[in-house]
Amino acid sequence: MSKKNKRNSTRPTAGQQRAQYTDEQLEAMRRQAGFEDLEIQTDADGVDILPVSKGRTDAGSYRFRIAGDDKTYRLPNLQYIDMDLAMKLRGGISDEDAMGELFERYAPELLGQVDGEQLTALTDRWRKHSAKSAGAGTSEVGLGE
Repeated sequence: MSKKNKRNSTRPTAGQQRAQYTDEQLEAMRRQAGFEDLEIQTDADGVDILPVSKGRTDAGSYRFRIAGDDKTYRLPNLQYIDMDLAMKLRGGISDEDAMGELFERYAPELLGQVDGEQLTALTDRWRKHSAKSAGAGTSEVGLGE
């Protein structure tokens, strides 16, 4: 690999932000989302049963429509995304890649329907909705902040 390619391969392209969360930010999201209050039931055999993730409910999701489409799409708030995806975000990927991962996981039919301008607006709204739902400021919850 040439010196030029090597240098550019580790740097995000123009306009890309890095999505990385510190341990403090993740802990703040968990506290503010009320994760310590999660009610776990135990069955007759003594096996703990976790409740359904709030990210699969309207209350724990950001919902939106695309103009001209009657379907309502749902993306779980940041604090309710699946752990494997949360770990990818913690590792630091661009906003664009992070939202692509969210679409691929939770709304694959949107891939190819949303352009860059829509993606930017959607990312901003999803970030703010996640922060509001968690009771955090937008600087504590969201991609690249």
